Amino acid sequence: MKARTLSPGNADQYVQIVREYGLPLTGLLTSTECLEFCDDQGAIVGFAGLQRAGTDALLRSLVVLPARQRSGFGSAIVAWVMSFASGNGISRLFALTTTNQAFFYKCGFKTIDRAGVPQLICGLTEFSESCCSSAYVMKRDLTRVV
Repeated sequence: MKARTLSPGNADQYVQIVREYGLPLTGLLTSTECLEFCDDQGAIVGFAGLQRAGTDALLRSLVVLPARQRSGFGSAIVAWVMSFASGNGISRLFALTTTNQAFFYKCGFKTIDRAGVPQLICGLTEFSESCCSSAYVMKRDLTRVV
């Protein structure tokens, strides 16, 4: 799998699938490092965003195209993002989810109480979205990710 910065030509596709999944769009293309992920033939399999806040970051809007789901691409995207983030000075990765708590557990995240979320992460746009107020907050320590 290959990753690259979201190309302007694929931004509409990313926004469309994020909208279809009911994920927040506010700040996605303006304050988030958006990435596209491709299979070995160069076909897009999914997208993800990384929003930095000091030495922490929020993994947001992780989506795998419907035809490519249940093929390991979601886990591969998370592994790539964790490695990239760790290699770029991020020590903890956070995620919000209302439906995929088990998936994030499988990727090594733990559910935490909102009181334990750093203020810089709480200040990110996605945390203020109404749909995210009831989401599980997940955290992954990246100090051992290479």
